Amino acid sequence: MFSDSVCLNCGQTGLNHGSPIPYLHEKCIKQQLLFRIEGIPCSKQSVRSTVATDRAGNATFSLVPDTHNPGKLKKRHKITSFQDKETMNKELWLKWNFQAQKIPGMTPLSGKLVINYLVYVFPLPKSLDKLKPEIASGRIIFKPTKPDLPDNLNKAVFDAMKGIIIEDDSKIIAIRNTAKIYGLQPATHLHIIELRD
Repeated sequence: MFSDSVCLNCGQTGLNHGSPIPYLHEKCIKQQLLFRIEGIPCSKQSVRSTVATDRAGNATFSLVPDTHNPGKLKKRHKITSFQDKETMNKELWLKWNFQAQKIPGMTPLSGKLVINYLVYVFPLPKSLDKLKPEIASGRIIFKPTKPDLPDNLNKAVFDAMKGIIIEDDSKIIAIRNTAKIYGLQPATHLHIIELRD
């Protein structure tokens, strides 16, 4: 999808391949931010829903238009959505980390954003303890198990950055490199680039 010979922002060729960001002209980069959040990466679980009840425990209903009978109404259970407490606490912890690492006086990034890399480092399971020396010498071992990358891990990070580091995650136009790996020091590493208009 991406070509390292064409600038992601302006579409021109002639990139310097010795650059640490080979797919962008230096003139196209407005600013770059690096973050390292210590600790086991946290994911955002799906919102849970339940039928709303009154104080007596009876299901509550609302009247909604009946799509099969225009002009008529039908009863529908009221649904309440919620996030479990552990997930909410993890999201607050992520927000606090972004707030603590943000440049004083910085306003949230509002231009086009590229996630150059987003790497989640998880602790080694006991079954892989024998690989510690190899990991210490630079070997990368990918984590092929849950949590899911795009749905849960990325969503947690993007939601936590919203309003603190970035104006909105809709401003992210590309994610170049993302991975779940095992490591000796659990952390989340993020390199975000704001492009010039």
